[in-house]
Amino acid sequence: MRLLLNQLLPIASLLGILASCATPPPASEPEALAEYRETNDPLEPTNRVFYAINNKLDTLVLRPVASGYQRVVPGPVRNGVHNFLVNLTTPVRLANDMLQANRVAQATRRCAF
Repeated sequence: MRLLLNQLLPIASLLGILASCATPPPASEPEALAEYRETNDPLEPTNRVFYAINNKLDTLVLRPVASGYQRVVPGPVRNGVHNFLVNLTTPVRLANDMLQANRVAQATRRCAF
């Protein structure tokens, strides 16, 4: 059963992804075209502009800074910075665990904090 699930899940996921591709219908189908225009995202051009800006920012600024940080800062220091930043999220995660009444996670986070 597990093997069947492991084989079918990737195939089902791929089919779901392919089925969700939004391509406009042909002009010969006016009803489908009207429905597409009605459900189409009106902010798509704006989203594409912001995506392009973020992509360039990542390529030109953030990636080189991250590469330089990785080359210059020793591994143990980077690990300490990572742990510090993860610890900053503990109060928020604790509040989330409390709201979800997850007592095991609450106890674990309280001990870690």
